[in-house]
Amino acid sequence: MKTKFFLIVMLLTPLFLFSQNPVSGINMLKNSKWPSESSGKTIIEVSWENPTAANELGREWVRQAIEESWEQYANIDFVGWGKSNSSSRGIRIIVDNYGHPHTKGLGTRLDGEENGMLLNFEFLGNYSCYLSKEECIKFIAVHEFGHAIGLAHEHNRLDCLCNEKPQGTPGDFPVTPCDLSSVMNYCNPKWSNYGVLSELDRHGIQKIYGKPGVYLSAVALDEIRLIPCGSGKIVTLHNIKNSINNNAAFDIGIYTEENEPVPQNAVNNLPNDYTIRYFHPDDEAKAKDLKEFLTTKGYASSNITVENMLSRMTRTYPNYIEIWYK
Repeated sequence: MKTKFFLIVMLLTPLFLFSQNPVSGINMLKNSKWPSESSGKTIIEVSWENPTAANELGREWVRQAIEESWEQYANIDFVGWGKSNSSSRGIRIIVDNYGHPHTKGLGTRLDGEENGMLLNFEFLGNYSCYLSKEECIKFIAVHEFGHAIGLAHEHNRLDCLCNEKPQGTPGDFPVTPCDLSSVMNYCNPKWSNYGVLSELDRHGIQKIYGKPGVYLSAVALDEIRLIPCGSGKIVTLHNIKNSINNNAAFDIGIYTEENEPVPQNAVNNLPNDYTIRYFHPDDEAKAKDLKEFLTTKGYASSNITVENMLSRMTRTYPNYIEIWYK
């Protein structure tokens, strides 16, 4: 039972400060990602090979653990949860109280695979667990479902410097440094991170499957920087941020704010009350979409200008936009 994933979320630090920092990662097998629907949501069927009254509570604990982890932080719905049959697709789980929890592969390689995931609810035989039964079942489930959505063991990576022996299918999509706190890392001092996704786990799985409720066609940006040019202006920018966050058409990594006073000459160079600046050719359409969205929220189009900053920069900054308000 141990698997991990990696991925990268490039969070540009304020372009205003001209810096950039990668902050998240995940270890995954590239071709194991489950496909999404046209809306962007990934639907994965789950079924049980041998559901009984005796293992009903354990099955419910598994479902709760997945709802509070992978489903909560990624645009994935695990559906069904009934009894498997010969035509069942998705993840098919066998409960074996003497077996070592594992999956027969990563991600889509489990699709319709009989006994594709093994879970242990009683911990008899050689596989033991010394926490409460509920904790053991939930923590293991979060880890094994990580494998089921395509994540390999984090400690298999060479950059993890982990003394644990590599186990299972290796990932082929390592982008960032090893995450010691991952639920997929055997070297995590907290066993399976106690079933709680680490910050990098959350960022990573969202990069792969998207954020919950975000459409596939969403305007995706790593960062929007809010720059108020005067006292009290930040309140209006906060209102804009809230409007963006409450709309599934946008998928924004982080928001940052300029806290230092903006030089007057910079304010004088702004072409309008609201200026949306972009710093990469691919972000022109995103900036224009943002302007159009703001007009639907009551901001006058004549008071908003989209400004191309490429001619003033020595390099480009993709997926980064600034909103100035004077």
